[in-house]
Amino acid sequence: MTTDDSFERFRACAQAYGHAMHRWPADDQALHTRYADTAAGRHLLREAARLDELLDRDAPAPARPELLAAILRQSAPHAMMRTPPRHRRSWLTAAAVTLTLIVGFALGWQQQAADEPETALLLGAIGPLAMLP
Repeated sequence: MTTDDSFERFRACAQAYGHAMHRWPADDQALHTRYADTAAGRHLLREAARLDELLDRDAPAPARPELLAAILRQSAPHAMMRTPPRHRRSWLTAAAVTLTLIVGFALGWQQQAADEPETALLLGAIGPLAMLP
């Protein structure tokens, strides 16, 4: 890294992390030590310190309790409606599994009966798979 590249990295770190060296990435703290005593470095760190001070003064205010309560009142009923009750979901799952087993059994029975020539015509009307050889 050339001197110009390292000073540009120092400038980028001062702008991104501020004037305090402990906020900088560990790999870049040596640049702080190297350039902090130069005229250009002092100028950049003074600008960063002013910005840090402004940002530290402008801390966000905590949310008011009545605002939080209003948000919860409006969002809670909708959240409750989205998910069906647990017993309803389990009943639907059991019904779907049972129906799948019945259809699978019927198709298997149909395939076995289709091997007999006299029933192939009758089963052909019920399902096209019965006609396959």
